[in-house]
Amino acid sequence: MAVALLALAAVGLSGCASTSVVHVRDFRFDPSQLSIESGGVAKFISDGTAAHTVTVQGPDGATLKDTEVQTGETVDVTFAGAGTYQVTCRFHDAMRLTVTAK
Repeated sequence: MAVALLALAAVGLSGCASTSVVHVRDFRFDPSQLSIESGGVAKFISDGTAAHTVTVQGPDGATLKDTEVQTGETVDVTFAGAGTYQVTCRFHDAMRLTVTAK
C-alpha cells in the first residue's frame, strides 16, 4: 500500500503538463516553431559553442523571461496561457522561435 501511494505521489508531482525540448545551437533555435499545450514547459538546452539568450515575449508583447545561457546550460520556460509567443536571442537577431500554446 505504501509503495502504491509513493508511486501515485510521484506521478502527481510530475503533473499533466508536457515538456518539449528546444536546442539552442549553431545560431538557431531547433525547432524554429513549436506547438505546446497551455501550461506546458519548453526546456531550452544550449548545446552550441556560443552564448545566447532565451528572451520570451508573451502574446501581449511583454517580456516574460530574458535569461543568458552558456554551453551546457538549460533553462525551462512555462507557457502558462494560450497564445503565440516569440522567443529570440538578444545577441543574435536572426535567432527566432514561434511558440503556439493551445
